[in-house]
Amino acid sequence: MNNTIKIVSIKLRYIIFIVIGILLSFSLPPYNLTIICFIVFPVLLFFLNWLIKKKYSNFFLFGLSFGFGYFLSSLYWIAYSLNFDKNLEILKPFAIIFIPLFLSFFYGIVFFIYKKFVGKSIKSILYFSIILTITEFVRGNIFTGFPWNLVIYSLSDHTKYLQLLSLFGTYGLNLLFVIFCCIPLLISFDNAKKNLIIITSFIFFLVTTYFYGDYSLEKKLSKLDIKFVVLQPNENIKNIYNKPRIHIKNLINLSNPTKYSENTVFVWPEGSIYFEDIKLGLDNMSQVFDKKFKPGQKIIFGATNLKNNKVYNSIFFINSDATLISKYDKIKLVPFGEFIPFESLVKKLGFKKITLGYDSFSKGKKRQTINYNNIKMLPIICYEIIYSGNLNMESKDFDLIINLSEDGWFNKSIGTYQHFYHSKFRAIEEGKQVIRATNQGITASILPNGIVVNSRLFNQKGNIVSEGFTLKKKTLFSQYGNIILCLLIIMLLVFQNIFERIKRE
Repeated sequence: MNNTIKIVSIKLRYIIFIVIGILLSFSLPPYNLTIICFIVFPVLLFFLNWLIKKKYSNFFLFGLSFGFGYFLSSLYWIAYSLNFDKNLEILKPFAIIFIPLFLSFFYGIVFFIYKKFVGKSIKSILYFSIILTITEFVRGNIFTGFPWNLVIYSLSDHTKYLQLLSLFGTYGLNLLFVIFCCIPLLISFDNAKKNLIIITSFIFFLVTTYFYGDYSLEKKLSKLDIKFVVLQPNENIKNIYNKPRIHIKNLINLSNPTKYSENTVFVWPEGSIYFEDIKLGLDNMSQVFDKKFKPGQKIIFGATNLKNNKVYNSIFFINSDATLISKYDKIKLVPFGEFIPFESLVKKLGFKKITLGYDSFSKGKKRQTINYNNIKMLPIICYEIIYSGNLNMESKDFDLIINLSEDGWFNKSIGTYQHFYHSKFRAIEEGKQVIRATNQGITASILPNGIVVNSRLFNQKGNIVSEGFTLKKKTLFSQYGNIILCLLIIMLLVFQNIFERIKRE
């Protein structure tokens, strides 16, 4: 009887951590219940402190359970992308269970390392936050990297506080946010009075941040001599490939080029067109485009295309007569979505990538800017927008970001919102406007301060019109990137050491 109770008790602990992880996921978009973070993290550390005598292996499993609940609840939508091919439906259990399970290993590592630092002190909170953030950074960069659903995205709707992204970046602000969320735990410590200065300091930091956000949002933006008409066709993905001529006709009608001036750039979503032969495809388009578009007007669109027997996911920039100005081939490809790791082995098992077609996409060589009347636009395709500090790979100056995406794979799920908010974060980090065109997603114009000036939700067909804006000065993060995270960690550890010495005296 006692053994049965003990087994049930042990299982209950893991279930509790799974439930806590699921609860934390509701702080993320589209729910944005930020207050949950201030409940989950204190409760989480309280439980770990209570279980301090448990083995390192137990702590790893606690983290694994917590992470599994978190990612299971926030990434289930990945399985929706398998609905487009009956041959891939068998992989749904893999998408729903094994992807969250793999990602939860990182949280298992966090808890495993944290076991050494568990305690009732600000030092314990600081070390937990640093370990978590460093592990998240590794998760976002190792192999192909998957920096999705960091805790900081719980602040997605709090644009004033997000202005700190321009200073610290996503990972740096993630570190500060996790520390701040854990602070309520200090109240439960025996030495709470001694930690009053810490709590007061963080309240001061909160107020200061609020006013800094106000100040940042008041910064004047410079207007660029350009106008964008950004399309959201809201077309079924299969129709784009099965009825290409009808789709192009619909794109032109939705653009309505006769309505706009010569300095207009029309932006179409990712994968709008498929080219087996680029030259022949553009020649065919020119016969239609030359009659519809005014001289001086330009079109930016996403296209799947063949070149030297290789398939690319690209952005084309063309004139009104469909002559090619420049082309960018996507560099960061989605594993299993756009390419198959160990492809020869996987093909023998009868599987293929999720996107239409059987061959994996090939990587482009570099991310060069699209130039229009001395305005430099950085091309970003879909998934590439999620990489904090890794957009401007060539370290060149640019004025704004063009982000083309196809979020129809997400089946109008919470993944659509999660993807969109990455664009908002990158806009503030880089201090650059993001012009975002999706077929089925959230199409928007996002200012350099993160304000969304115009948008269409995923179920709305149409277009948005936006002028171009830029900040005169570069943001601190755009200049130094994630080096700032390293400096922030060092600075916090130094302050913590000084605080410990003061307490001892």
